[in-house]
Amino acid sequence: ARLCLASDLADARLGDLRQDLRAAHDRHEALEKKCGKLEEALKRESATRRSLVDDLAGAQQLGDFRQEIRATQARYEAGLRKESAAALEAVQCVRREAIVAADATRGALVATEEALQREAANREELKEQSQRAHEQVGLQMKALEAKCQTLEETLQRETAAQHDLA
Repeated sequence: ARLCLASDLADARLGDLRQDLRAAHDRHEALEKKCGKLEEALKRESATRRSLVDDLAGAQQLGDFRQEIRATQARYEAGLRKESAAALEAVQCVRREAIVAADATRGALVATEEALQREAANREELKEQSQRAHEQVGLQMKALEAKCQTLEETLQRETAAQHDLA
């Protein structure tokens, strides 16, 4: 009877242990499923984090690239401003030289025109002087011819009078 009781008790205990084992096994399976779900969630979270890290690295690279572009653009704009200032200075220099050259050319043209006008006036005056001198020479020639004629006539008369006297 004791043995039977002990055997019943052991069977009961064994049943309880089996139940406890089944319950533990069920909890273990539930925990395994939960662990699997958590591992999947962790994988998704890790993938999301990696994606975010990649995105962040890409954003940092993009920021670095933007800074590099801004720096390049600033250098380019500074170069353009410098070139523009140099070109403007060159244009102003050429403009000043052109104004000086134009003024010099105008001065030379005015001087040449004045010289030509003086020369034309001098030619006209010389022409008039030449005409007057020619007229005076002509008058002097006529006066000399008249004087010569008078002297010839006087000489002829005196010669004729000396002939008559002789």
